[in-house]
Amino acid sequence: MGPPTPKCPNSPSAATILAGTEDVLIEILLYLPIKTLIRFKTVSKSWFSLISSSHFSHLHALRHRPTTAVSGLCLRKSPSQLYLLPLFTRRPKIQTFKFNLTPPDAYNRTPTAPAAGAATATATTYRTRILQSCNGLLLLQVSYNARNAPKDYHIYNPTTRRSRILQLTYIFHSNIVSQSQSQQLGLYLAYDPSKSVDYKVICVSFTAYSVYTYQVFVYDSKFQSWKVANGGKEFVVPYDVKFCDGVYWNGKIHWIRPKGESYYFDIDKDCVVQSIQIPLVERWRGDRVSDTYYFGNSNGHLHFVTMYLRQASESELRVFEMQDDCSNWLLRYRMDFVDILCYFPEVRRREIDFRDGDTVDYAFCVLGMVREENGEGFLVFHVPGKVVAYKFKDKSFVELADLRALHFSRKGLLKFGCHDAYEFIESLAPV
Repeated sequence: MGPPTPKCPNSPSAATILAGTEDVLIEILLYLPIKTLIRFKTVSKSWFSLISSSHFSHLHALRHRPTTAVSGLCLRKSPSQLYLLPLFTRRPKIQTFKFNLTPPDAYNRTPTAPAAGAATATATTYRTRILQSCNGLLLLQVSYNARNAPKDYHIYNPTTRRSRILQLTYIFHSNIVSQSQSQQLGLYLAYDPSKSVDYKVICVSFTAYSVYTYQVFVYDSKFQSWKVANGGKEFVVPYDVKFCDGVYWNGKIHWIRPKGESYYFDIDKDCVVQSIQIPLVERWRGDRVSDTYYFGNSNGHLHFVTMYLRQASESELRVFEMQDDCSNWLLRYRMDFVDILCYFPEVRRREIDFRDGDTVDYAFCVLGMVREENGEGFLVFHVPGKVVAYKFKDKSFVELADLRALHFSRKGLLKFGCHDAYEFIESLAPV
């Protein structure tokens, strides 16, 4: 056997050859899960550009079954203080969550000029508020410190940390509506990765001449343009419909009334429809429905969670689920409050009088109803100093986070409300 052949010092490495053959590299990377791909973005600039591209995201979505399973919750302490809580780790640890938004002047748009005498808004002088989480994408509202400065809206992928600004100025004809912050009742993100890589944004506004009639507008990311929805027709609903709590589910944006029927906008049929009554059960003497409730979508299931308060021995929490055809609410889960009080006595604050009986004031808040891939569900709730999961299958409690060590913790107080939790779903979806 002869001596080994010496290597040429200038010969390309296998990694260099592979990186230079983009089609082969794409085919290999398409087999990898999202977490691995995010790490591989740091290999080189070319890998970062390839994995971040819309083309690769689309191919990856086609190769892998799109998932809408939640992997964590983003908790809002304040518009500028956000925390990420993983849900499926052995030792979940709450961590600071920050956005990486492209500065406004980096977009191909003409920014609205601030009011006279106002400071110029910069990328470092803004506060970001999450309006909605939808299957891996977030709808954000950005407020600037400059006085009377306009708000911007972004579509943001927290996994890839990519964002796109959503144009709200000059999108409507002046003879239809004069678009302004005061006229917007709600913005909603509609994204279903099982159907398309494109998303839509639905805007509900007052009409130009009345605060009692409404109009719907739809933005399509495929065409990057807005259109008037509902056939251009205005619609009327009761004054107490909660447009601020709209939820995307099953191709529709759903709204509820606190003690009445629900409504939805069907995106495909392009119309507003009155739905069924929200879940209200027979009332015992002295009962009241708590103002604390949860209305949201998790992994393809629309839930309505409410708590019926009486004496501690009879209070309970109920989880309802909407049927796919929107014809009925089904009672899916129930939880006796006695179980919570046994494990977390600090939840019970004091007895108060209500009507002819006594009821209890609870330091308790529902943060989310999570459905797993196998269909099982668990409730995430907040008690003083802790975030806890309750698994309905075996009626067990799992502590997800101990908040007492955090700087904002105060004994006996809740720091997150029912509208301060948003699902975090891993996704390569382009924006």
